[in-house]
Amino acid sequence: MLRSKRCAPFCATPLQLTVAGEPLQVEAAGSDDPDRGKATFNGSARSVRENSGVVAIQVSRIGVASETLTVSFAPIDESARNGVDYRLSSGSVSFAPGETEKSIPVAIVDDALFQGYEAYRSFSIRLVGPNLAAARECRIFVFNEDLHRGRAQFETAATSAVAGAARAVLTVKRVEGTEGDLRFDFATGAAVVVRVR
Repeated sequence: MLRSKRCAPFCATPLQLTVAGEPLQVEAAGSDDPDRGKATFNGSARSVRENSGVVAIQVSRIGVASETLTVSFAPIDESARNGVDYRLSSGSVSFAPGETEKSIPVAIVDDALFQGYEAYRSFSIRLVGPNLAAARECRIFVFNEDLHRGRAQFETAATSAVAGAARAVLTVKRVEGTEGDLRFDFATGAAVVVRVR
């Protein structure tokens, strides 16, 4: 039978112990220290371009700042994958007494690979531990700048029109990509009529 107990904050991470031959899961509970304030993200979401390089995700301390405050953070994959679309290891940030602003540097991976017709990929960073305010998770949207706009081509190589007609309609198709806008130039020239006998 698995028993679960909560202990004081001297446990930094969950531990697995055995008591009298039975497994005992010890879970770190932690408690807020009012002299340290609370850590929070400066917003619950952030948008970046795939070619942004290293971006700084801001973490603030609110409230009392008279003592050192250390909070842990961890990345969470969503449609973006750590090591492929971005690089971030779990770690921690420490606020010295009186310090209220820190940042978590995240490397955004830029590549020229076509990764499907997607507007963006996303991942999150979560703050872990005591002394946290409400915004303890920040979602990062990475927008793909490698748009596959495709190319324009006529639907048919030739067309015909009724003699004396005021106009003829030529259909242009977009092929090999549909991301973003596609603009193209065109020009008209003298018609060449070929009669086959």
